Amino acid sequence: MIDLEKPPSLPLLQMSLTELFPEDADSLSNSPKMSGNPPDTLSAETYYRLGRYFDDRGESEEAFRFFQKAIEADPTLAGAYNDLGGIFHRRGQIEKAIPYYQKALSLHSNFAEAHYNLGNAFKETGLWPEAVNHTQKAIELDPNLHEAHYILGIAFYEQGQLDEAIGSWQKALQLKPGFTEVYFNLGIAYYNKGCLEEALTLCQKAVELDPSLAEAHYNLGLVYYGKDLTEEAIRCWQKALQINPGHQDAYNNMGAAFQDKHELGKAQKCFQRAIDNNPDFSEAHWNKSLCHLLAGSFPEGWSEYQWRFRINTIFFNRHFPQPLWDGGDLKGKTILLYAEQGFGDTIQFIRYVPLVKKRGGRVLVECQEDLASLLEPMEGIDQLIKHGQPLPDFDVQCPLLSLPLAFRTNLLDIPASIPYLTLNPALVKKWHEFMAADQDDLRIGLVWAGRPTHKKDRKRSLSFEAFEPLAEIPGVTFYCLQKGEAAQQAHNRPKGMKLINVAEDLVDFTETGALIENLNLVISVDTAVAHLTGALGKPIWTLLPFLPDWRWLLEREDSPWYPSMRLFRQPSPGDWFSVIHSVRDCLLKTTK
Repeated sequence: MIDLEKPPSLPLLQMSLTELFPEDADSLSNSPKMSGNPPDTLSAETYYRLGRYFDDRGESEEAFRFFQKAIEADPTLAGAYNDLGGIFHRRGQIEKAIPYYQKALSLHSNFAEAHYNLGNAFKETGLWPEAVNHTQKAIELDPNLHEAHYILGIAFYEQGQLDEAIGSWQKALQLKPGFTEVYFNLGIAYYNKGCLEEALTLCQKAVELDPSLAEAHYNLGLVYYGKDLTEEAIRCWQKALQINPGHQDAYNNMGAAFQDKHELGKAQKCFQRAIDNNPDFSEAHWNKSLCHLLAGSFPEGWSEYQWRFRINTIFFNRHFPQPLWDGGDLKGKTILLYAEQGFGDTIQFIRYVPLVKKRGGRVLVECQEDLASLLEPMEGIDQLIKHGQPLPDFDVQCPLLSLPLAFRTNLLDIPASIPYLTLNPALVKKWHEFMAADQDDLRIGLVWAGRPTHKKDRKRSLSFEAFEPLAEIPGVTFYCLQKGEAAQQAHNRPKGMKLINVAEDLVDFTETGALIENLNLVISVDTAVAHLTGALGKPIWTLLPFLPDWRWLLEREDSPWYPSMRLFRQPSPGDWFSVIHSVRDCLLKTTK
């Protein structure tokens, strides 16, 4: 809190403290620590200064008694209300502090310290617009209030206004060059903007200024992790935990770093320590589930995977009033199955629909509009609804990726009745005729990039030029199946590569599937096309980063989800060169 050195002279307001805040006054004035009632003969200013004296000594009960007497003597002492709010604020009783700050401002609207304190209180309760309003007012009244610039930066940051947050924090540093907290927060703002070098410099400065600050080491670890410097990140988080053994985020992130290194045992211990510190830590439960699934420990993984719906920043919880289906009998009932994640996830887990249908009842499926024509002919779907359309009545519901939990799926009994998608024969024939001239060649579809908004797209995608070693293979015609902005790279094909660019003709997944039916092979990074090809039972070579998505497990070259899939993995982080040359060698053997 910022203290007021001298109470302002304000007009009289005839209202006592007890009338304003009876419960608070009673709760503190009856404290057994009180040394006795203050004398009744002192001036309001003297009471106030004595209150400040005891407050500075950390004797908040005595301070409260003298602030109370000051207000009884002069109900217009805005400073006393501000300091009373500070007593509750420091005790963590923010909901009690706020009315005192507001009362101070009702008496003195240009009270910079009260605006700052109220903005700080709103910051701590997550009321960001209110925090912005009051800290901006404090700065307007006192531009040199460096703490207000700091709090304003936090409020901007939490609302996603990174540039405004950076501006506020830079101003705070101008006013107080050694403001450690600003350095590591400013570093994380630059980190979130992708400016990692600037972020690294700032976070290192924070650690240099105060090596005992756990949060500074933690944020430096985040920046190292963003730069793929995993060992350095782990060391930073270990240091943060030495300082603050209860730092749950450090445990959680360190678990992710060990998982990146394929050290799943260490990762699980870190996630569990985070959960031990906070049993409701949904992100740690979620990460623990992914670690179990990556290891093939499906029973444990599916159960923890349900925590995903508590992370609103990742998944949208539909909050249906109908109960979640537990795999029981459905006779006489209607069940809604709905897509919850990406196109590839929907294609992968729609395989469970025939099994759901066997439990009886009527099966509704809600899916993304782009997948509707592909899924509509599927066995077991009684009615398909595009996302956004009104839903019919139903009795129970289940998101697609919770079906493995309902069916108690383990690694050895994954439903793999392939193919489970049905294509329009006319479309398949159309593409067969289109490829007539290439019937003697090995016809291979290529996809090199996923959706750029995907959290891990930087690691799962590569550039088209990486396929250059494949251009030297004779007797091959490649087909560009790439969609989105990355498809433009196909215009600069490697010398000698025979490439047919059909991307603009692939208007939906049904069209893409019909083309794939006429190919001998698809080579793709981890995208929806890989799932589509596998679901159709066509040969698919999937190119994976060193740490793959959980569904591809570790080390093995095959996938229990798709019998026709072969996996090509990076031998070390970022090593696409080895992956492409392995693909080239396998293709050369195929074409001989």
